[in-house]
Amino acid sequence: MKYSPKSKAMIEMSNYMPPIYQQKLIKIAAQIDNTEFRSQTLTELIKNYGNLVSNEQMYLLLVDLLQTLSKRPLEDFLSDLYTLSPIFVRLGGQEAMDKILAELKEWEKTNEKI
Repeated sequence: MKYSPKSKAMIEMSNYMPPIYQQKLIKIAAQIDNTEFRSQTLTELIKNYGNLVSNEQMYLLLVDLLQTLSKRPLEDFLSDLYTLSPIFVRLGGQEAMDKILAELKEWEKTNEKI
């Protein structure tokens, strides 16, 4: 994977930080403008963070991330949802992810008609 220098530094730093600071890094990474760098950085940071925290902490992080990421253009937000899929699966199982995908497909069909 190709990372920006900022992304590389964030991922490397997260390996030496307690979860509370990893969470802050994830929130900062959610603000990276470049979609590819943001997705790759979030993927790595969430993986590291997820190994250390409870489902409740993951849920609280997910809520914060959705609030931040939903302000991006639709195409970017959909890419970000894919990046967050490991959290959805962890919290709700594959069935939750399947429901999310079904809703997105339905939404896409509805908006094609407009």
